[in-house]
Amino acid sequence: MPAATRHLRVGFLVHVLGVGPSLGGIFAMVGALDIGLVVAYGTLPATLLGSVAPDVDHPSSLVYQATRRWLPVVVAGSVGGVLTATASDVVLRVPDPGVIDPAFGAGVLTAVVVIGTWRGTSIAIPLLRPPHRGVVHTVTAGVVLTIGVGGYAATVAQICVGDVAGVVGLCLAGAFLTGYLAHLAQDRVLLPRLRET
Repeated sequence: MPAATRHLRVGFLVHVLGVGPSLGGIFAMVGALDIGLVVAYGTLPATLLGSVAPDVDHPSSLVYQATRRWLPVVVAGSVGGVLTATASDVVLRVPDPGVIDPAFGAGVLTAVVVIGTWRGTSIAIPLLRPPHRGVVHTVTAGVVLTIGVGGYAATVAQICVGDVAGVVGLCLAGAFLTGYLAHLAQDRVLLPRLRET
């Protein structure tokens, strides 16, 4: 069985036996069982992502291939979304030469920045990939990635649902970190003495 399949199965088990019931129980204790059930099962993708994320440093892993293909699109799309959401600020920064409309100039500027972000990210990913089972297979890297995942999720949730953005980000970050630690435990990185046996 390929390593990715093994890690996904363990991540699924960890979620079904640990993360899901824990989150559902926490929300049930505060009287929001319906939200707890949605959160318990809505965080499954974050746990599964965390369970395969440490293999992003292996050039033939599915995670690395997907990252190399889709991360530039996500980053460029996020930059484009922020620039579009703040379009009025961008329009004010484009000088008015009198020949073109400032809104058109802001659109061209946004397009150039988005394309540059996509290309730069596409070039940077292979150059910045660390050696396999190096820095990415550490708890510190897991915590740093978890902060990034939680922050990104909270930002998107703030745009979409507003008030509960922090809770959404915290739940997704916790599920991601649990999956990440399950991967490290399965690779025997958390308990290095077990490698010898």
